[in-house]
Amino acid sequence: MHEWAVAEGIVEALVERGRKEGAKRITGFRLILGEIQGVEEEALRFALRELSRGTMLEGAEVTVERERGRVGCRGCGFEWFPGEGSGEEEALHFLPDLLPLFLKCPRCGSVDLEIRGGRGIWVSSLEIER
Repeated sequence: MHEWAVAEGIVEALVERGRKEGAKRITGFRLILGEIQGVEEEALRFALRELSRGTMLEGAEVTVERERGRVGCRGCGFEWFPGEGSGEEEALHFLPDLLPLFLKCPRCGSVDLEIRGGRGIWVSSLEIER
């Protein structure tokens, strides 16, 4: 369950940040979750809840915002969100390094593509109590 490892990293980073900020408690935070990461939100929430017990993060309100996968063409600069049901989404999620085998730019037909959004997990805001 890689959600557990992701949650461990988030809890450690937030507790460290809270200490640096002089927080008594962290009451909430907003998490941006790239859809390409393949992280199951409910499993992540469960792991965060369990790993936060006994820390300044316990009971914090977690808001999760999804960032859609976005592809860009290096040739013409066009960006798009792969469409549902087109097979493009599956290529993004499971084979991002092999995009040129499955996708081409809808504007110019190039296969010189890169993922420009939807990867990564980060905290965009933090609410603390001093």
